[in-house]
Amino acid sequence: LPPLYGVKRMKLLVLSDIHGRWAAMMRAVQDHPDAAAVFFLGDGIRDAEELQDRRLGIPLYLVRGNCDLGSYAPTEGLVPLGGALIFYTHGHLYNVKSGLGPLARQAKGAGADIALFGHTHRPLHEEWDGVHLFNPGALGSAAGSYGVVILGEGPARFQWDYV
Repeated sequence: LPPLYGVKRMKLLVLSDIHGRWAAMMRAVQDHPDAAAVFFLGDGIRDAEELQDRRLGIPLYLVRGNCDLGSYAPTEGLVPLGGALIFYTHGHLYNVKSGLGPLARQAKGAGADIALFGHTHRPLHEEWDGVHLFNPGALGSAAGSYGVVILGEGPARFQWDYV
């Protein structure tokens, strides 16, 4: 992703694998009141839908994960934000626990600059063929991690925070 000079700074909050830790999710959201959007990457979809119902005044992009049985939420999405095209999915349909190649190829084929995914419960940021692959980790794990992506004001920044 080239530096996006001239694009207004935008913070994205990236949550995944909540697995029932509602309070951790709410704390993450409350700790970043300047977030322009929230991405929820699956496994805890009912909690994410409850967050959506609270109408926080910012967009919430959500997908279902392998543990979100009975949900009709999509399994992936693509959205332009802050000068970047963002592909987002849970990751299980791309077998991310076995490797990142299928996910990277799908994101690249969609024209994405960034691919957000969860499922592995491990924070990760790698670049594959010009696509940034970013996993926020899991709010439902002992480490309780989530991701923050900063777009604009230069190169994209990817970081983790913990609850």
